Amino acid sequence: MSALGKVVRSGVGRRRVQSLVMALTTFAAVTSSVLSLGLLVAVQTPFEHAFKARNGAHLSVQFDGSKATAAQTAATAHAAGVTEASGPYPVTAALDTIHGTDCTATIAPGMPMAGSTNGPVVVATRPDLAGTSGLDQLVLVQGRWPTSANEIVLSSWDRLCAGGSVVFDSLPGKPSFKVVGQANSLTGTATGFLTADGFARLTAAGAKTDEQMLYRFAKSGTETDLATDKQAIIAAAPAGSVESGQSYLAAEKQAVGTAKSFVPFLVVFGVLGLFLSVLIITIVVSGAVVSGIRRIGILKSLGFTPLAGGPRLRRTSPDPGGDRRAGRHTGRQPAGRSGPERCQQGSRCRRHQPAGVGQPRRADRHLAHRRGHRAHPGP
Repeated sequence: MSALGKVVRSGVGRRRVQSLVMALTTFAAVTSSVLSLGLLVAVQTPFEHAFKARNGAHLSVQFDGSKATAAQTAATAHAAGVTEASGPYPVTAALDTIHGTDCTATIAPGMPMAGSTNGPVVVATRPDLAGTSGLDQLVLVQGRWPTSANEIVLSSWDRLCAGGSVVFDSLPGKPSFKVVGQANSLTGTATGFLTADGFARLTAAGAKTDEQMLYRFAKSGTETDLATDKQAIIAAAPAGSVESGQSYLAAEKQAVGTAKSFVPFLVVFGVLGLFLSVLIITIVVSGAVVSGIRRIGILKSLGFTPLAGGPRLRRTSPDPGGDRRAGRHTGRQPAGRSGPERCQQGSRCRRHQPAGVGQPRRADRHLAHRRGHRAHPGP
């Protein structure tokens, strides 16, 4: 280790508390910043990966079945900005549902779950519910896909009523379907899925049928882009036929919004922590410099500099007159040409001389001093 490194290490050792405070503050600030960036990536990446893997739709649009035919809605796939489209798929508006009488679970003692509300359900059907082509591919989370007209899969269902049925009590016929599984659409295009026969049974009970189209666009990064894209779809469809439209940005916000809301606060705390770290380090270093100004001056006089890395002795020009004056008072011979005599003038050279060489004994120095005093008596 260099001499400068030893000085720095000794300074840190004398100020352990200040050094520990600086290290902990910097560590906390950096950790907070890294955590905020990691959280931002963690909450965004899963949705982006799932959206890409399931070929999610940028926009889903529902058309009024009484104002636009399936052929007319399919023609909107050629609207300006559309790069890919799927549909049309038969879909219903949100229908109120309740738990069927075959659900034996209870909400509380004396309060059976049968007949309690299950919330509104938007029902759709597709040629192949388990298909891996087209936009917005569905994923089966639990159970199996429906295979008959009296079976359904929902995006949300109480596990206490597993194997039970759901009743569409808002329809005149109050049709009932057995829940055989749970599946979801990444962008929430529907919350219940039936076979084609099951959907026909639902419409026969009084459900109104609409048409749904799924789109991907060349520009879809912002709400403004999607609003422009939706206007292009409205212009290509029959007048007044577009009932509603839902963008993938709303689904993304719903999926990651809670965790993402904490990210700005973590970033602010991280930046504030870094600022406080710099401030604390500046104050501690300034205090150390002020308190150690005398010691720093001594070290500089010995040659300690960041560039030198250690003490360097200053070389001065010889002073023959000074040497002669020193010889009169000490008895030493002035510096001459011989090596041993020159070594008498430098401590570094003496360090490497054999014992007794070029170094007058103490008694000899005392005797020479007395002789010099006698030779030059005072006034």
